[in-house]
Amino acid sequence: MRFTSLLLLMLLTGCIPRTQTDVPAFSGIVVDSNSGNPLADVRIKEIAVPIPDGSAPQAVITRSKNRMAQTVTTPATGRFSYPAITSGITFQLPVTGAGWPVRRILVFQKYGYRDTTCSCTNLSLFGKENHAIIPLIQIAHSEAEPASSMISINDSIKCEAFVGSRIIYDNKPYMIGEIYQQDEQDDGQQLFSLWPVPPNKGDVVMDVPDYLIQLVASERTVEK
Repeated sequence: MRFTSLLLLMLLTGCIPRTQTDVPAFSGIVVDSNSGNPLADVRIKEIAVPIPDGSAPQAVITRSKNRMAQTVTTPATGRFSYPAITSGITFQLPVTGAGWPVRRILVFQKYGYRDTTCSCTNLSLFGKENHAIIPLIQIAHSEAEPASSMISINDSIKCEAFVGSRIIYDNKPYMIGEIYQQDEQDDGQQLFSLWPVPPNKGDVVMDVPDYLIQLVASERTVEK
């Protein structure tokens, strides 16, 4: 009864309890960029991220405050799951989401595929679950020394994309044919030459900025 009254009081006053998140949750499925099939034996490494004030890196810890993050590998389903790390500090907020940005950075590695870095960013007091399909591109489909760029998968997760990566532009599938920088006077905005999927000789190539495209696994849908 007392708890119900307290909850009602918070709702009436507009205050919402939010627990501070130090490192956001990040889960999903790793797949082959072309086929959309889940990839087993993908090694996943965590990278230390800056503390909120950016003064120094913090060690990413996964399942307890005393255990350092270790490299893990995906099973046959290609699934991975990293729970959120929280400090346990709770704030009473008048809004549903607030705080400073916090990140979790994972590197996905598999023999025959490009190492791919993905970054998950949330607000520290938002407590959002993050799930994504992470596409890895085969080395044979890219340049020897490929250029790369971080491209959005959704509103909170970005991953590296390479020449040959499949993307969505204007609700249509394309393949990245080239990645290059604009002139410095254009603030170094990255541009991409896009080819239709599959790329056909004589097709028109378009140049579009990175904020207009979204990385996808393939045309095939992978169940969560």
